[in-house]
Amino acid sequence: ISCDTLKSNTTKVSCDLGNPMQKNSESEFTMVFTPTNANDTKDWLVFSLSANSTNPEQASNYENNYVSIEIPVIVVPDIVLFGKRTPALIVLKTEEEKGEEDGRPVEHVFQLFNQGLSATNETELQIKLPSYDREGNPVLIMDKELKIEGNGKCNIIIITAKNASGYSGSVSSGTNVFRDDNEKDKKYSDTQTIACSDRYCTIIQCLVGYMAPLKSFVLTIESRLMARSFIQRREATKMYNITSVAYARVRSVPYAFEAVNLNKFDVKRLELVITINTDQLKPASRDVDMWVIAVSITAGLLVLLLLILLLWWCGFFKRKKPVEEGYYVANGKTDIDHKIVD
Repeated sequence: ISCDTLKSNTTKVSCDLGNPMQKNSESEFTMVFTPTNANDTKDWLVFSLSANSTNPEQASNYENNYVSIEIPVIVVPDIVLFGKRTPALIVLKTEEEKGEEDGRPVEHVFQLFNQGLSATNETELQIKLPSYDREGNPVLIMDKELKIEGNGKCNIIIITAKNASGYSGSVSSGTNVFRDDNEKDKKYSDTQTIACSDRYCTIIQCLVGYMAPLKSFVLTIESRLMARSFIQRREATKMYNITSVAYARVRSVPYAFEAVNLNKFDVKRLELVITINTDQLKPASRDVDMWVIAVSITAGLLVLLLLILLLWWCGFFKRKKPVEEGYYVANGKTDIDHKIVD
């Protein structure tokens, strides 16, 4: 079997199945196609196959000489979020407030990666950074420009108690802002979670442009942790979890397929947590169980018994003793201080 494309039309392939082809014989072969530049094509790739022979054939048999195969074309954008925060753990000395006025540097890095087989045209990326807690105490303050690597633009929206009501109205009117009912400060015993609230939040809204498969968009956020604020509130709690949340969703794709349904694209979510410990956080004391004490005493006695048996086996308790003084005096010997009996 030999196949080759036609010079007059490169979309057609002609194959020679052998000459002559024996009666009732079959020929099987595989052809591999790699579709390229599928933009603006239809929802199906249609392959038409036809067979003919140099020998005459009855017209009634022509019908089974043709077959058409339709392969559906689908869009599979698969984006994923990665992130890193530096540092992940901060330990504060509650007795020392000096030197904490300027805050401690904190860095968040978010990566939007297209790991699917299809390109994306527009992707919405939103990051919520807790700039203040629910009481208005400063947490993370941004004083540097965003670092962007890739095709995209970002805007910063700072929500405070003064403009929170107006911003809530824009959300209800259709602004692309992701809502999460779980984003609120939570406090469990000595641990408190600080996240964006309806009154205080820094929102970074990015619109990422065209991303081919295996390409990414990276956003770096530099801020300062206002550690002095936590030191002053050390009596309220001993541990804080500062939570930043990122969302991503494909907004459009560079394909004009009728089968594309943007509503089926999932919203990706990523959460980064920075833990703040104060020096007042100490391991909780724990009583020792009675069975642990009993086992320890028993083990100690067994070790002591084994040690005694080992010394006895080595002859430690069979030492030679000095002969009584009267035996040497009776025999006229006076150097009794240096004589022992074998």
